[in-house]
Amino acid sequence: MSQPQPNPSPAPLLAVDDLTVTVPSAAAPDGRAAVVRRFSMRLERGEMVALVGESGCGKTLTALALIGLLPAGVAVGGGSIRLAGAGELTALDEGGWVRLRGARVAMIFQEPLSALNPRLTIGYQLCETLRRHRRLRGAAARREAVRLLQRVAMPDAGRRLRSYAHQLSGGQRQRAMIALALAGEPDLLLADEPTTALDVTIQAQVLALIDELRRELGLAVLLISHDLGVVAGCCERVLVMYAGQVVEEAPAEDLFRRPAHPYTRALLDALPVIGRRGELRGIPGSVPQPGRLPPGCAFAPRCAEAVDRCRRQPPRLVPLAGGRLSRCLLHEEQP
Repeated sequence: MSQPQPNPSPAPLLAVDDLTVTVPSAAAPDGRAAVVRRFSMRLERGEMVALVGESGCGKTLTALALIGLLPAGVAVGGGSIRLAGAGELTALDEGGWVRLRGARVAMIFQEPLSALNPRLTIGYQLCETLRRHRRLRGAAARREAVRLLQRVAMPDAGRRLRSYAHQLSGGQRQRAMIALALAGEPDLLLADEPTTALDVTIQAQVLALIDELRRELGLAVLLISHDLGVVAGCCERVLVMYAGQVVEEAPAEDLFRRPAHPYTRALLDALPVIGRRGELRGIPGSVPQPGRLPPGCAFAPRCAEAVDRCRRQPPRLVPLAGGRLSRCLLHEEQP
């Protein structure tokens, strides 16, 4: 009698494998350069994962690829994006993305004043989303719009339905943006620098709100930031990105306590620390331009630990103890 087979583990909500995003570039031999290079990740329901790195590392273009909003001329050059129940997203046409965007995947954009339509009231934009994705109209849509604004702690929510984006404070605009993202009841929320240009008190409130909604609604959240300090208290895992590649992935607590990759250590060293005297520390140099990557490790020209081999041989993403990954030749040599 055959033994019963164990049930396979359920598929993650989001599975990204070897995603490559390219842009036109005169510096590249074929006229296109990769700004995101073989990016892979898994995101489970109810999980909050951070994608961090300096400006220009490819974080925002990664998120825009996941929601089908890449700018003109920028394209997915390879790889796979699979969303549970929706299949392969790279095969979708624009009509498929329109049906998916907002209903299954939503995004909190970096600058809500630019993302919100300045000619339409907040209430109109919310009701339009509710009509398209949840078939709510009239008074029912307005009641739900008020409820959504109340849910994100918008003061005087009923009156704010009649407000335009320019009439709201920065924190209120971001709350309206979050309400708009939640209106279609998505499974996956992409938060691209959601606290940029907000003061530290409002930053903490917005991050706490996203975390609370994630726990309450079972959302999967990909939080994108250039600031490791922003993600320290709310994410289970952290992916560190440099020059279009993930260079380290680790549970958040382990990453902050024992960063493995030299780039992660440099980012953490650059954070201001109470009691530290002298000038703020920085990372010398800058992120290499697409199509102008060095022949070895992309971080080698800025790395204090680089050896000659680092400048000649590209490193692989290798597993470390504790479910961690690191893209460093120094770790390839370890057993």
